[in-house]
Amino acid sequence: RLDAGAILMASAGAGNGASQLDNCAMADGLIIWSCTCGKELYLVNKVGTKGQVVIEKEIRDRLGIGPGWIALQRLVDNHVEIQFVGPEHNRSLMGSLKKYAKFAIDPDADWNQIREYAWSEAVKERMKNQERDQ
Repeated sequence: RLDAGAILMASAGAGNGASQLDNCAMADGLIIWSCTCGKELYLVNKVGTKGQVVIEKEIRDRLGIGPGWIALQRLVDNHVEIQFVGPEHNRSLMGSLKKYAKFAIDPDADWNQIREYAWSEAVKERMKNQERDQ
């Protein structure tokens, strides 16, 4: 169990002066604290009776996490890493790649001809890169 001295030492960031103890409180005999160390944010919570842990609102807000997101948990050595994946969406992605397109393609065009053109351009680019690297 951490005591106030251990928390203050942990929040001191090994003496580099970049850390700041943001909040410290006592709840159910457990010291709850948060610490900002540079860009990192440390928050401590108690594990519930069902093994659940709350992702603090500040962290959810920073990451844009909302209801319906999937939490991928990975055991790494002696700690858990959690990555979040947003839910599927039903909004249109039309035009999302426009900035990467070199030219517009007519939807009524011959797609076989377009595919052949794309392959020939890819081969030309690869050949140019190989000549440059030699």
